[in-house]
Amino acid sequence: MKRALIGILIFLVYMALVIGGAFALHFEGTKLILFCVILGLVGALTVAFVVWYLNKAGGDSSHGAGLDTPDGINLNTLLRDADAKVRQAGRAGAKSLASLPLIYVIGDDI
Repeated sequence: MKRALIGILIFLVYMALVIGGAFALHFEGTKLILFCVILGLVGALTVAFVVWYLNKAGGDSSHGAGLDTPDGINLNTLLRDADAKVRQAGRAGAKSLASLPLIYVIGDDI
């Protein structure tokens, strides 16, 4: 939804520039109308395609980051186990995994 609103705002700015350009080029009558309609359609189709592509490729930001996949479940299990071990250690300093810096090493097993 947010992407669509941003797309609409960009389209409105684009149309303002198209209309301003048409008057700067001294178009009148049919030329003015055709210029604005054709460039308006091109702009609308471009904005619609970009918003569609971003929604398809990136998904909506309100969805989870793949936590329901097997890898996400495994990662959550490993982090919970590590947090339990840090809490059980009874050492001075950090009392939970959340208070420690965490570095993820991502890649294939060697």
